[in-house]
Amino acid sequence: MSVTKRETAGNSPPPWLPADEALRRDCDCHTYRASGPGRKKRNVTESAVRQRHRPNSDRVVATESRSQAENRRRALRPLRLALAVAQRRPAQVLSTETRARVIDGGGRFAVNVRDPKFPELVAAVLDHLEANDGRTGATAETFGTTSSQLVRFLRRENIVWAEANRIRGRHGQSVLR
Repeated sequence: MSVTKRETAGNSPPPWLPADEALRRDCDCHTYRASGPGRKKRNVTESAVRQRHRPNSDRVVATESRSQAENRRRALRPLRLALAVAQRRPAQVLSTETRARVIDGGGRFAVNVRDPKFPELVAAVLDHLEANDGRTGATAETFGTTSSQLVRFLRRENIVWAEANRIRGRHGQSVLR
């Protein structure tokens, strides 16, 4: 999945927010037979799904399930994440309420990668990382957590990790390891 950095207007709604059906309308969907072992329906029927988001040309593939309908549903999660990673917006001031919703009592990010709010949180963290010139300490402080917890959050998804390192590189910061 290739994602490029794009700026979006601060007042336009982010592209990962639409309901599932609205997001699907913006996508071209192609089904095909997934490869794999066995004759377990997976490689016998066209259950794999490849979706391309027409406005941004982001592409995602879902082959995990033997059900085409399930794969269509599953493809939306990585698509939303790819859109959240690719779009930078001006960093918004975080309210205490928002901070309390995403950071648990131990200072850890409390939003699971499967949570529908995860792409929104990823976008906010990356927007703040960009606004803080790639500095993890300043970004962690914004969210009321530690640098190590922020790095642990960024490491959850490869696409997020790669974008965080691109942001840091643009600002002359060293690559996160």
